[in-house]
Amino acid sequence: MGGNLLGHELTDIVNATGDPQSGSLADRLVQGIGDAVYCLHLRSRLLKESFDRLNLPYVKASFRRALIYLSLLLCVMLMDVISKVPFGGNRIFELPVYIIFIGVGLLTLLTFYDLSANSCTLMSIAFTTVVGICILVNFGCLSLTLPLQYTLVNILIFAAYMHLPIPLSFSVACHLLLYVGLTTLDSYSGSVRQDHPKSPSQPKVLDKETREYMVATTCFYLVVATSSLAAYVKVFNSLRFRASFLRICQALLIKAKGREALSQQATWLDAVMPKRIRIEYRKVAERHRGMDHSLWVFCDTYDPVSILFAKISGLTALVNDLSAKELLVLLNSLFSSFDVFCYNCGCERIGVLGTIYYCVSGCPKERSDHAVCCSNLALAMMKEVNNLGARRRVDLELAVAIHTGNINGAVVGIERIHFDIYSHSVLTAQKLLAACEPGRIRISEEVLHLLPPIFSTSPARPITELREVQSAIAGKKLEEVQISTYYLSVKTRPLVDQHHLQRRPRTRSIFRLNFRPFGNRPIQPENQAPKTKASTRLRSKFSQFCVLNLSGLQKDPPPRHERLRNSAAWNKDVHRTPKPASIRQILFGLPAEYKDVMAQLVDIEETNAVDNTIIKELSGSSKSLTSLFQAYPINPITLRFYDASLEQNYRDLGPGTMKPVYIDSVILTSAFDVVFLFFYIVIFTGAYATAIGWELTNGILSISSLATAILTILPLVLVVNFAVFGSKEKFSGQLWTRLLRLSRSRVFIELICFLACQLPTLETVFYLLFIQSGEPFNKKDGYIILFAPIAIFVHCLPMDSCYLVRCLSSALSTGILSFALLHYTGYEELQRYQNAWFYDTARLQPSTVGSLIALLSAWILVVLVCRLNETTCRLSFYTEGEAESADQTNSKTMLECDTLLYNIIPRHVVNALLAAGQQTLEVNSVSHANYVPNAGIAFVRLTNFFKGYYREDYQGGKQAIGLLNQIICMFDRHLQDPEFKEVEKLKTYNDSYMIGAGLDALARDSHFSPVEHLLQMVKFCLDLFNLVDNFNSNYILGEESAFDLAIGMDVGAVCAGVIVSMCPRYHVIGSPTELAYLLHLTAPSRKLVVSEATRLELAAHCQFDEVVLKNPPNFGGPFYRCFLTQNYNN
Repeated sequence: MGGNLLGHELTDIVNATGDPQSGSLADRLVQGIGDAVYCLHLRSRLLKESFDRLNLPYVKASFRRALIYLSLLLCVMLMDVISKVPFGGNRIFELPVYIIFIGVGLLTLLTFYDLSANSCTLMSIAFTTVVGICILVNFGCLSLTLPLQYTLVNILIFAAYMHLPIPLSFSVACHLLLYVGLTTLDSYSGSVRQDHPKSPSQPKVLDKETREYMVATTCFYLVVATSSLAAYVKVFNSLRFRASFLRICQALLIKAKGREALSQQATWLDAVMPKRIRIEYRKVAERHRGMDHSLWVFCDTYDPVSILFAKISGLTALVNDLSAKELLVLLNSLFSSFDVFCYNCGCERIGVLGTIYYCVSGCPKERSDHAVCCSNLALAMMKEVNNLGARRRVDLELAVAIHTGNINGAVVGIERIHFDIYSHSVLTAQKLLAACEPGRIRISEEVLHLLPPIFSTSPARPITELREVQSAIAGKKLEEVQISTYYLSVKTRPLVDQHHLQRRPRTRSIFRLNFRPFGNRPIQPENQAPKTKASTRLRSKFSQFCVLNLSGLQKDPPPRHERLRNSAAWNKDVHRTPKPASIRQILFGLPAEYKDVMAQLVDIEETNAVDNTIIKELSGSSKSLTSLFQAYPINPITLRFYDASLEQNYRDLGPGTMKPVYIDSVILTSAFDVVFLFFYIVIFTGAYATAIGWELTNGILSISSLATAILTILPLVLVVNFAVFGSKEKFSGQLWTRLLRLSRSRVFIELICFLACQLPTLETVFYLLFIQSGEPFNKKDGYIILFAPIAIFVHCLPMDSCYLVRCLSSALSTGILSFALLHYTGYEELQRYQNAWFYDTARLQPSTVGSLIALLSAWILVVLVCRLNETTCRLSFYTEGEAESADQTNSKTMLECDTLLYNIIPRHVVNALLAAGQQTLEVNSVSHANYVPNAGIAFVRLTNFFKGYYREDYQGGKQAIGLLNQIICMFDRHLQDPEFKEVEKLKTYNDSYMIGAGLDALARDSHFSPVEHLLQMVKFCLDLFNLVDNFNSNYILGEESAFDLAIGMDVGAVCAGVIVSMCPRYHVIGSPTELAYLLHLTAPSRKLVVSEATRLELAAHCQFDEVVLKNPPNFGGPFYRCFLTQNYNN
């Protein structure tokens, strides 16, 4: 996973990516502190409140554990009090302990009520304060000895750090105040030492001032070591825990974006197919997810239906008379009206091809009056065209053809997919349209039989068309038959009243072009200045994301006009704002004179908008999240993932995994741990040296112990840091490579950490074996009880270690120290009291049992902390995987959404719209219009598809549609070759394939040759002949059954743009479109036929042979067959 956490770019501390701009290691560490502050503060107040609510059950459980644990400390205090009070005497000193026991029970009961996080915090502060005061009171009342007193304070504060929801600052302050209180009481309690008889073997007694100084210094070292370790563990666990929460928030936000993308997918699919078809298509596509699109096709048969084709005459002539915007506005006005009429007449729009509009009735919803619906629609369309021509004073006419039969509705191809209709009936309707004069409605005999008498008709000339007729030998065969046709009078009054025709359907009013999650921003035009300067304002990573993503602004646009792809949510932001450069800026922010108040308000408002979305998602997933924060995916006993595969993945995540962020990086965590371990052991050794270094011999030993500790732990620090920052590039040679591999080994790190953590225990035992007891701790059991818990606490490190290893390591130290404590209870060094009520010869005295319980309490605390470490490590791994999974799913969804968007609107058009600051498309508008001179348009037709392959008597023609889909997919894949980057697919139309070249004006301007786009189109068209030949040789048996192509191409000025009637559409109209369409219908097989204009443009690059067509178009002649010259080099 990369380093983006809910919009905040985390620092790559180890520079795993090798970025030369990352700065020095010191700079990265400073920036890493800022990342930690960001995670601990949970980015915003709203998220912190949500975190507190979701984390409340965990807080209550931890609070109850702390209460139970601290009860053990009260037992220790009580036992020590009992051991010093005479039998039957005044036990007033026990009263505070009993009062606190009662308070523990009451507080435990309170945790089962509905309390807020702040209430738990206040109770924790109050309880910690009361217990601390109780320890001081008992010490002041001569109830506790000094070593046990400091031990209880250290354990108390360590437990408060780990389990109570109190601020870190309070814990540090409380620890220091208790230390000062104990030191002060010890200074003014000379009677305490008088009660302890001096050992006759004690060689020397220190003066009061020296003793107090040494005691205070030793205890100060131990207090610093305990507080530092507790703060380090608490901060790191809080960091991981809160980072896990932020990752869950990020995953939920990504999933919300994914749902939005799925909704947007439905919107774009609704633009190319009926809603009912869209639902069925998505089911079929989901079943075939991951399968090659050429191997499956969505196809269904509808029978009977009526098919309507309408062609607007006169628009092509206006290309040179009107601006592109005016022409598309006129076209949009017509198509918007046609869409409304379709909806109200019971028809379904199928598509548009230039100035041809075609629809169907009876598909996908069956209707018995489908012929009447199409007839009503034709009459309404005819009236609307006449009225619009009169209003705009343009000469427009409409020709309409209607035929009734059966169709196959299918979605073929990979790019520019849409729901289209295929059948011989569709060909009949097309032929009717070609034979229909402008201003008239021509219908077939099948339609006439379904119309009521109110519709006035008159005979027309019959047409000849291929039909499947019954054959006694072969079932059905294709034969040319004569079809009777009729004219439907345009003066017929439709059966739908005018008011009903004007009802607009409920559709989207706005279509969004840009709804990017993190890392994806809209394009800003180059001439638009940024609103703020980076030098005058320091923004957080997330506020910059909000400004760039939500307001549609971008500081530094990419050099090319490209829409940014769907990068993963964790990808590094190349447009990021520089991070704070100092710790002062991280902790306190910028000075007031550098702050932009209005910009901060904008940041806060935008951040809160995203936070509200996250909180809404959290509310819907609160149950699962609460379970997650209670380690739901982890077995509470073994701390293993319930999912075996997840457990295996976690085990495979070794320290060699160089993740850039310290929250996730196993090896970087080890580096931090060993550095702090070195710091901790040095402090412990300093306390040890201070305690024994009160005479010359012991002073030499103390200095030797300190040097030994440093020399022992320092190589560990160097080896692990070498594993983190060393690389094969920096250190060459087989020896260095082996050392690097060894230093990154998990077993090696565990072993050396295990040995290093035993060093404080060894120092304690060394003192007991070789150092005589004396001042300042005149009894060995006092020395044990003072130093032993600190020697046990060290086993909390390393934090990423397996908790079982840590438990065994700490158990070994606890066992050794407990044995030492029991061993020295039989000697005279044991502290005894003349007023004790028990026998002097008893080994397990109450004070001794209390000390053992204190050691056991320290070990239990270490076990709990190690389990907490393991839980947070696993939780961080789990949430990282969840966020990664959500991101991968979302990336696929967003990619599919982008594909569908580009399926409707070309990529270069989307880029142009976003560059102009247009984020949405509004209904009944023209969002983009462009006059494109010298554009190339070509149509490719499979000449023998319907004659040789399409058989409706075999599987209803679905198998033939599947074969057509394979060929169209083959064309689409070939078009994706960078060699044809200026050629784009416009649409498929029945058995035809339409492409355009040069429609992206910016890309055309970047070429040296003005006809480069036309040459690419010619080469692509000629390559299609070879592709079809290869397809025939691989899949078709017999040359007589081989597929043939006929291609028509023309060059000229076209008008291209996006119109939004009820849904967005990209249209290209102009004379080249009409001429190329007619040429591909009349071109001979295996020939690329071009117009005279094309020959003039490409005369220097291609060869041409004039051809004679059977039914040539009425304009644009003569016509030529086109070849590329052999010296053409793309």
